Amino acid sequence: MSFIFKGGIHLDSKKSRTERKPIDEMKPPREVVIPLLMHKGAMCSPIVEIGDYVKLGQKIGESTNPNSAPCHASVSGRVTAIEPRLHPNGDEVLSVVIENDFADEREEIFPPLERFVALGADELAEIARDAGIVGLGGSAAPLSEKLRASKDIVDTLIINGAECEPYATADNRIMIEETETLYDGALITAQALGVKNVYIAVASDKPHAIAELRRTLAKKPGIKMTIVHSKYPQGAERQIIRSVTGRELPAGRDASDVAVMTMNVSTAVALSRAVRSGTPLTERVVTVTGSAVANPKNLIVKIGTPIGEIFEACGGFLEHPDKIIIGGPMMGTSVSSLDVPVIKGTNVLIAFCGGEGELPCETTCIHCGKCVQVCPMNLLPVYIYRSFMADELSECEELCVSDCTECGACAYVCPARLSLVSAFRTVKEKLSEKTDREEKTDEDRK
Repeated sequence: MSFIFKGGIHLDSKKSRTERKPIDEMKPPREVVIPLLMHKGAMCSPIVEIGDYVKLGQKIGESTNPNSAPCHASVSGRVTAIEPRLHPNGDEVLSVVIENDFADEREEIFPPLERFVALGADELAEIARDAGIVGLGGSAAPLSEKLRASKDIVDTLIINGAECEPYATADNRIMIEETETLYDGALITAQALGVKNVYIAVASDKPHAIAELRRTLAKKPGIKMTIVHSKYPQGAERQIIRSVTGRELPAGRDASDVAVMTMNVSTAVALSRAVRSGTPLTERVVTVTGSAVANPKNLIVKIGTPIGEIFEACGGFLEHPDKIIIGGPMMGTSVSSLDVPVIKGTNVLIAFCGGEGELPCETTCIHCGKCVQVCPMNLLPVYIYRSFMADELSECEELCVSDCTECGACAYVCPARLSLVSAFRTVKEKLSEKTDREEKTDEDRK
């Protein structure tokens, strides 16, 4: 078993409705809406115009900023609009709307490397950027920058298959059904970075994935499997590094600072496909589940597909949903429209009914300290919240609120049902605005 990280909670996984369901391919939608911001970093600018015909896989958005990832057409067809559209983050983001002609005429982004070719870190980073690959486990950080930052620095690669969020089973099914491709993506990355320690980390609540990986890795050298505890937030970068290597990643530092690179299993599969077949990231596996969903599934979905059509592909709703969440229930975002599209980081869609998604009423903090016990970042949530309520931003900053990963463990165990994560998010936004104002003032003085 693995090392133990401090804090965390044991959750009801809620995975039983989809964990044994094979991945199905959803019929492509009539229209896709592709936001030009689907990653952490600089937003892309459109490089197509209304009326243009685009091919499947063609770049439609690009940025000169290295901390970015291009956007590609997930279907072939005509560009009908370039305008702000609803985004999973709740804002309206400039998006490219494509009417699908169902011809699937493809654009070759780069030549495939079907035979084995040893790639260097810079070459692999360039392929990852051209393919628009970002972290598919939730981080959505451009993979190209992560590869470059890890070059000649890391000695360990961790392929993260913890998938600790309740309801999510997409990565679990990928580890079962795409084991060979997963191995290939891990091996390509390890050889490019020159690392010798390569681990696929799987949570202990995934026996079928563990069995399949054991069978595959027994015949292939160079990669080991590590079984980590099924404790939330096991899949977070800091926690998975601690669990696999025993190394402590200080808050605010990068994984490369402790000589480790982490990569989600879905990201590794996408990278293998980009290298072997020249395929950019235009689709991903999404778990569609929840009490309101008639027939929960794991689906391969085109990027930009409206979530309403995805729920329809799962038999629609048993009754009108009370709440729809994109992402897991702990760190996901609730949305109010079925027109919101799937983006690169969308791993699960959940629809609740029967009052299951309702939040309990807040009461008064009793200073029980449970939030302190479960915080995986060693913070003091109760004191940060008290400073927030007193509008003492400086005290929140001194208590390291910026280190909060918004995992939600504190809010989950809080007997007063305080909106702790929402409060901390608000504090961080205010502190960011304060920093921006101070920087602007300093520039004006100059």
